[in-house]
Amino acid sequence: MEKTYFFRDICNLVELQEKTSIKRENHSMNFQKYEVINTIHLDEPLFGQFCSNFKYNYDFLFPYIEGMQIINNVWRCILIISNGNDGILVFNSGYLFPKFTALPLVAP
Repeated sequence: MEKTYFFRDICNLVELQEKTSIKRENHSMNFQKYEVINTIHLDEPLFGQFCSNFKYNYDFLFPYIEGMQIINNVWRCILIISNGNDGILVFNSGYLFPKFTALPLVAP
């Protein structure tokens, strides 16, 4: 099972990277297990928009709202990717915007 650090109400990718880095530097063990239930491939312009503003309502998240659940302490989330990047994990908790975000594979 993969593990990472999910953060609530992050504004953009830069903030997510900074918070993730702080957790790693502090050797935080407060990570969450996750399972990717679907992967969404975005074109570069839309992925760039997504990375710069996580607070926007994204229609492509709508079909997955009910599937994103925490079951047995495992976050069932989606992975948003574009060409040449590792992607961003999203758990929207019933919203059309990413309420929780994470970078994949950051914890042991």
